[in-house]
Amino acid sequence: MDLVKDDAIERLKRIIPAQQSVISVLRNAELEGSQSPVIVGGPPVSMIRQLGEDGTEALIGNIVFRRCMGEIMESDPGGWEAKEKNEKANNALEVGDPGIVWSMGCK
Repeated sequence: MDLVKDDAIERLKRIIPAQQSVISVLRNAELEGSQSPVIVGGPPVSMIRQLGEDGTEALIGNIVFRRCMGEIMESDPGGWEAKEKNEKANNALEVGDPGIVWSMGCK
């Protein structure tokens, strides 16, 4: 069992559908000829690649921006005990709400 490969597959199963959803929103706005900024719920891409002069690609890593997980939110000093409550409240906010708490991670 290759844990690194399994972890990568599980991450991609979560990341790809979310990114495809964001890309779909952006494409629809473009097709509709929208001149207004489009607010989306996350980044359309996360993989960082290096393109060689010969056209080859090398995966350098990925960077993730997502709504913060509840245990690290400071709005409630309950820590792990308040995780579920904080996460649920943060996820319930509408896309574009300035009160959303975001986190960033990389691999």
